[in-house]
Amino acid sequence: MRTMMHLLLMGMLVTPSFAGWRVTRVQSNSQGGTDTSVTVVQKQKLRVESDGEITLVDLNKEELAVLLPQQKSYWKGKARTFHQELNAMVEQMKDMMLQQLPKDRREEARKMMEQQKEARKKELAAIQASPTGKKETIAGVEAREYVLKHREQVIAHIWVGKHPLLKDLNMEKLSEMMQMEEGTSLSDAPAYRELIKKGLILKEVRGMMGQNYEEIIKIESFRAPASLFQIPEGYKAVSLQELMQRAAQQGMSSPQE
Repeated sequence: MRTMMHLLLMGMLVTPSFAGWRVTRVQSNSQGGTDTSVTVVQKQKLRVESDGEITLVDLNKEELAVLLPQQKSYWKGKARTFHQELNAMVEQMKDMMLQQLPKDRREEARKMMEQQKEARKKELAAIQASPTGKKETIAGVEAREYVLKHREQVIAHIWVGKHPLLKDLNMEKLSEMMQMEEGTSLSDAPAYRELIKKGLILKEVRGMMGQNYEEIIKIESFRAPASLFQIPEGYKAVSLQELMQRAAQQGMSSPQE
């Protein structure tokens, strides 16, 4: 009994921490770039550390923060505010591009941009997902393979499985929270979002030649301190635009792999 009481008291005195998960993911792209990211999941919160950046997400509060450790700067706010500010920046960039054209061609170019955006949305809506019947064990999880097609052309293979970490992370809500208003990537396709409802996406191979590859290679239980999901002391809050400018400068100064 004394030993039990001692353990209970020690548990009250140490820094608060709760059982969660740590996920290691590797990815590569058609340009030959590679990256390894580490995600910590715990009670509807997650922390993603990748390529010199840290992203913190609180699903219950619908908040996110983006940190640049090298710069000791960050942006934090509601997810909808993030998307609003990001969309405003995209529109500003479009306007700057249009300003480079002769006045009599700007309206035509703007209409062409809108047409391209609508065409991309229709392409995404036309994508269909179907199971192949094949299974594969990925990071210790049994995964089912699905193939994504656009007009009968295979554009991606996706492996989906069930894992206990899904109890700590509502993937459907996360997907909705992070979806861009002008989403034009494969992950914005309705068929892809339906796969998210089926479980955890463990591996993706995109492109006819498999140019873009992403896979979870390890999932392990992890007891994370609460501080891991907080902004460290000494970091400076900046606007999203300034943060992205700093991130771009940081990327240009980093050695290429």
